[in-house]
This record gives sequence, structure tokens and C-alpha cells, in this order.
Amino acid sequence: IRIFLIDTDHLFSKPGSAVPVLCSTCADLKIEVTEVLDKRDIVARGLNTIDEGGSLFESGGMVRVTASCDGQTLTLLPDRNLKIQLPNNNAQSDFFVYNQFASAGTDAPWIKSNQAVFEAEWPLANGPQKGYEMLIKNLGWAACGRPLTDPASLFCIALPIGFADQNTLAYLVFKNQQVVVPLQFDLGQNKFCYLKVPVGFQVQLMAVSKLGSQYWLGKAETEIGTSATFQLGTQQMTEEAVLNFVKGL
Repeated sequence: IRIFLIDTDHLFSKPGSAVPVLCSTCADLKIEVTEVLDKRDIVARGLNTIDEGGSLFESGGMVRVTASCDGQTLTLLPDRNLKIQLPNNNAQSDFFVYNQFASAGTDAPWIKSNQAVFEAEWPLANGPQKGYEMLIKNLGWAACGRPLTDPASLFCIALPIGFADQNTLAYLVFKNQQVVVPLQFDLGQNKFCYLKVPVGFQVQLMAVSKLGSQYWLGKAETEIGTSATFQLGTQQMTEEAVLNFVKGL
């Protein structure tokens, strides 16, 4: 990932202030970058690909940028932005910038902006790198995303008795797109569900549970139909085996 910091003495301010913080005067200037470029990282970071209306989007990459001066958190000045380039050799059109603001936390939905993402190419030592280029106006999490506009339906996973939201995390992970959907537990139905899953996509079902010191994993592949409930079995596994499965998504 490439991040462009231009005119850094007029780039940042303290939260709630429009007075520039001169980076040249910072004894300890920190720019921290966290990148999430694939599905396993989305799961591992507790992120998702859900917008504020509950619709799904395909991720072209996610990044969190934070800045601080001598321990003081910084924000971007209102009229400034950062240019970020995300590597992707299969960059496509119709992607937009999504934001997740720092106070919301990583499990919150994303806010879709009207800021378009551009296809880009830049030189590397071993040849050109293709990818996406986006301008962000807020520090924190930002994603390059394309809305999924296909007809959607309710989809649920039913697990054996004893597996519920207090000991289990359940996900839909799309097979051929960078889409990760944490399922929500419906106590009345005793199922993990999501209301707006696009129909016709191949998905990996995953349920990770911990009962006492024991880890359990449910996994299967299916195609999203209309108003479907999938009966998902689970089996006891070591913590290492569960982690290896997530790493292989």
C-alpha cells in the first residue's frame, strides 16, 4: 500500500480544531498503517463488508491510517485528504470509498461515500503494479468497495443445540469475491441469519465456537438460494486447526 503525505505542516490538526499541527515540530511523529487485503484478514480483524443500510459490498482492500504528534491524536484538516493506493492486479470499475469512523469500532457497518475510486498503475522494481487509488478525508478505517446490487434474500445457518451467540461466531464468506458477512443470532429461531444476502453466489459457511477450553468448527459450501436455512454440523478441533482454516479462506 502506498500513502501520499503532502505538505505535512498543513495536513493535520488536533481533534475539533482547524489550526494546523506542524509535523516538522513534532519530536515523535507517528503514522500507523493497518492493511486488510483479503478475506482472511477481514475475519481476523473483526471487520465486515456491510454498509449502513445493511447491503453488502465487495472489498477491493481496506486500510486504517492513524497519526499522532508527541502522543496527541491527529485528524486531517477539513480541506485536506490523503491519497492511498491499494495493490490489486484485477482492479475493476464502479468502486467507491467507504468509511468506518474511529469511534464506531471495527464491527460497525461502513458508510458509503460518493467519492469514486480510480484504477491506477505505479512502477515497482520488478515491473508495474496495478491497483486502486482513493482519496480519504478522514483518518481511521477506509475501504475500497463496490456495492452488490443483485436480488437478495434471507439466509440462515442452524447449528446443533448449545451453539449460540454467547459461544459462537458465524460467517458467510463469498467464494469468488472479497465479501465477509458476520451472521446475527436470532434467539427466537435459534439460528444465525442475515436478511440481505445476494442470491446465486457461492459461499463458504463458517461457525467458530469455544465451549470451555474446547474449540469447535462448522464449515460447508453452498449457493445462496431464497429464504434458505442450512443445517451446519460442527466438530471439535484444536485452536491451531481453526486458525489454519481461517488463514486458508
